[in-house]
Amino acid sequence: MENSTLDKDARSEKRPVEHVRFRADHQSGSALRAVLLGSASALRASPRQFFSTSRHLPRSWCFRAAGNKPRRHIGGSVSNIENFKAWYVDVLDSLYPRRDAGIAVLMISLPLLERYLRRKHGLRPDDTMTDPAMDGLRGFFPALASVVQARAFWNVYRNGFLHQATVSTSTRGGAALPDGWLTHDIAEPVRVERDGSFTVHPVLFSQVVVDAISADFSTFEAVAPVLPQVVRRDPVTIPSSYLGTGSGRP
Repeated sequence: MENSTLDKDARSEKRPVEHVRFRADHQSGSALRAVLLGSASALRASPRQFFSTSRHLPRSWCFRAAGNKPRRHIGGSVSNIENFKAWYVDVLDSLYPRRDAGIAVLMISLPLLERYLRRKHGLRPDDTMTDPAMDGLRGFFPALASVVQARAFWNVYRNGFLHQATVSTSTRGGAALPDGWLTHDIAEPVRVERDGSFTVHPVLFSQVVVDAISADFSTFEAVAPVLPQVVRRDPVTIPSSYLGTGSGRP
C-alpha cells in the first residue's frame, strides 16, 4: 500500500517526516489500525482521531472480488454475511433516522434488491429483468398489482436513481412513466396512488429488502459476480501493501 505522510508539522518545524501505514486489525474488530513507521510521536493521539483528519485515508483501501486473482487474506477470513452486515445493514441502520438520507437509503437498497432478484431468477448481470423477476418484485411489494406495473416502478426508481440520481419520467424508448415520490410519512413501503403514481417510504422499502436478503442469504451470495472480500494486495511497483476489498482489476 501507499505510505501516507504526516508532513505539515514536519515541514514547519524542520522535523523528520514520519510515515504511517494502515493494516487490518482483526483482533480488535476495527476496520483499520495505524502502524507508525519511524518516530512513535505521530500517533500519540488515538488512531480514530488520526483517521478522521488524514487526507490519505481513502487511498488506504483497494477493493477486490473473491473470484479474481488470488491475494493473501489478512488474519481470519470474514464471511460474506458478516461483510453484508458491516457494509450495508449497519450503515443503513445509521441512516434510517435521518429524513435527509432517504435518497441515499434507496440508492443503497436498490442494487441489493436487484442482485437478489437476479440471483433468485437465474439472470446474469447484463440480462434484461424478466417478467418472473418483476413478479418477484411484486412478492416483496404487493401494492404493485401486475408485472406491467412492477416494471414501470422499476423504471421509475431503479433506472432513475441508479443512472441519474433522480426518478425517471420516461423509458429509454420515450414512453411516459408514472410520477414517483419519496416520503417518510406513509405507513407502507410502496403505495400506488389513485392517479397511478408511486410513493415509496425509503426506510420501510429498505427494511423489506434487507430482511429478505438476510433470510435467504445463500441466494444473494450465490453465483457470479462474486462478492468482495478484504484481502492484502502486494503490488510489485510499490514496496508496501494495500488492504481492502474489490474487483481485483488494476
